[in-house]
Amino acid sequence: MLIWPKKQALVLKPRSPDRILNVIPTARLMSVKGVPYVAVPHRLTETKALRAMGYMAPSPIKSYYDWPGRFKPFSAQQDAAAFLTLHDRAFNLSELGTGKSLASLWAFDYLKKLGRVNKALVISPLSTLERTWADEVFNHFPHLDYAVLHGTAAKRKKLLEQDADVYIINHDGVKIVEQLLQARPDIDVVIVDEIAQAARNATTDRWKAINKVVNRHGIPRLCWGMSGTPTPNAPTDAWAQCRLVVPNNVPPYHKRFKEKVMKQLTQ
Repeated sequence: MLIWPKKQALVLKPRSPDRILNVIPTARLMSVKGVPYVAVPHRLTETKALRAMGYMAPSPIKSYYDWPGRFKPFSAQQDAAAFLTLHDRAFNLSELGTGKSLASLWAFDYLKKLGRVNKALVISPLSTLERTWADEVFNHFPHLDYAVLHGTAAKRKKLLEQDADVYIINHDGVKIVEQLLQARPDIDVVIVDEIAQAARNATTDRWKAINKVVNRHGIPRLCWGMSGTPTPNAPTDAWAQCRLVVPNNVPPYHKRFKEKVMKQLTQ
């Protein structure tokens, strides 16, 4: 597979060109010295279709995005951002210090420039609202407006009424403005930072509030969970996090998940 930057296309030499041509209407058959090739527009929709067919097509963000900010992204950040652009529901479990927050903001900014998303809600620990997330947006995305939803209930509600591209709120703060967030279809991306801390137990009011925002029926939202230590105590720590981000991929009950990932030795 080759990237044709001038035409913003991917060029493939498949064994069965018709298979791609039938699935992707925008694909075109071409011949070079009598050898058949298929050219596919290097866009997100076509890239996802190719990957669903088994072709490891790279995300177009790595070829055509200008990566705004004070410095160029690390290779790991580019890979993480590319992964998020290709998956509406995903986890970034990179280690501490690998720039997960900035990678997710780059992914959001790229999707926003394409018109595929509108606004983002960042749910993070209280200690990182200003010094991590607000600073990242301020320093690297001057074209994006942000609002830190912190303070009294009245203040949070007033801040949420402001027009912003990125809303930043702490884990427990979601409970305070839960209904207002549920009623905002324009907020179509949710980034849950330190998700192992926010969603380790599905019985807490915190988890239930975040879940209502992320998985409200009728309002499709992208959701990306981030943590460097997803299962600090046991494999079962992952269940509530998966129920939040990818609920259809795990059993609906904790006990059934435990039986899948752990083995009972004695009574």
